[in-house]
Amino acid sequence: MVSGPSEPLPGRRPGVRLPSERVLYIIARTPVVIASTGNCLMGRIVGWVLIALAAFMFIGYLGADVAGATAVFALLITVVLPAAGGIALVTGRVRGRKVGARREELRQQTVEAELLRLAGRHGGKLTIVEAVGDLAITPEEAKQALDALSVRGLADFEVTDSGIVVYVFHDVQNLGDKPHSRGLLE
Repeated sequence: MVSGPSEPLPGRRPGVRLPSERVLYIIARTPVVIASTGNCLMGRIVGWVLIALAAFMFIGYLGADVAGATAVFALLITVVLPAAGGIALVTGRVRGRKVGARREELRQQTVEAELLRLAGRHGGKLTIVEAVGDLAITPEEAKQALDALSVRGLADFEVTDSGIVVYVFHDVQNLGDKPHSRGLLE
């Protein structure tokens, strides 16, 4: 049994919780995808099972007495679809690119979105140390994400007298002007 953050385990005083119980709560609330990528062993196993199923169905299809559009439809459903799914799982490719690459791209986008949100809480100015402390990422990841935002024109650099690089997000600083916006032709 896993209890939530506000409910103690049975037989324990409220508010007393072991660190491992919090981890269990977080893990239990996290959705798990079993066989979605070719990078994990389970995905490869499921992929090979699908390929074997497609081969078995193809052998059965060869002995079947079907012709015309029904035969083509049966071949697509019973052989081609499982084989294609199996190959995608074994190779780890979805839509022509590695699933891991897409996951990394999504992670980078999430970090950048969180950095913009954090910049809003810090008045539009952010340092690498603040990003590392608030987002629990490595300094290299923080610098890479902040530099990527800067290259895209969302941030500029400033340097303090003590040499600390400060990333300035002018659009975030000017969000207060949003209610006073007007049309381009006004």
